[in-house]
Order: sequence, then C-alpha cells, then structure tokens
Amino acid sequence: MSDQQPTFVYDYLENKLQQRLVNALRAISILSPEDVLRCDSGCLTEIVRQFAVAPPILRSDLMVADKKIREAEDIISERKTGEALYSFFSPVEREAEWLEEVDIQRTADGRPLAFLDKRRDRIAIRLMVSPGDEEGTLKRKLEYRTSLVVG
Repeated sequence: MSDQQPTFVYDYLENKLQQRLVNALRAISILSPEDVLRCDSGCLTEIVRQFAVAPPILRSDLMVADKKIREAEDIISERKTGEALYSFFSPVEREAEWLEEVDIQRTADGRPLAFLDKRRDRIAIRLMVSPGDEEGTLKRKLEYRTSLVVG
C-alpha cells in the first residue's frame, strides 16, 4: 500500500446536490408574494425538507464477512493462484445510490475500492490475500479500504 492515499471522488453526489439546489431555488422563485407572506416557519421548513439530502451512512460497525472464502483463478490459464478471496459487506443507511461512484474508485495499487450493491443497500469490499503475506495483512487491507470509503 502506498503512502499517498487516493481520495474518494463524489462527483455524482455533488452533481445531484447541485440539481437539488437548482430545483429548490426554482421552486422558491416561483412563489408569489402572497404565498411568501402566508408561509410560516412550518411551511418554510417543509419547503426546505422537500429538497434536503440525507447523506448515506456506511455502517462499518455492522460489517460482516462472507462465510465463503474463495480461491482466486488466473483468468487466462484458469488455474488456481493460491490467493484467497475475502468479501466483506457493510450496510448503507438512507439512500445507498448516493455512493454509486464507489464502483469506479481505485486504491493506490489500482484495484477496485469497493462495489455498491443497490438491491441490498450495502457496500461490498473484496480483498485478496496471498499465502506469503505477513500476518495481519487482511485486517490492514480491510481497514485501508474502509477508511477510503468512509472518508
């Protein structure tokens, strides 16, 4: 793992937030002066609530490991490589779609950071460990990937 950590890019989220802001401003700008004068704090709160975005929460504290540990295969030769494949799943509270970009993020070594499972509202982190890796490698790799997703 490199000393220089890549940063998670939230272009999709920022784009969606910008769209919501434009929609909110548009909705407010078309209110008549009479509507504005009749609107109390409850009314204003409701208008703002329509456009609010509740950011997703990655529940790394509820992470579970897949019980199946698979052995990696070389794609070309279709032979087992001896590396073990582990999968870890963290639920996402609120709207998981906001984390859609996790699928295109890469770690410092160029591997996929994680995958979004929209259907189950969770993030999947897949890791490979070689038999020659030092003890604790799996834990360090998992902490590294989780820290990048959580930010």
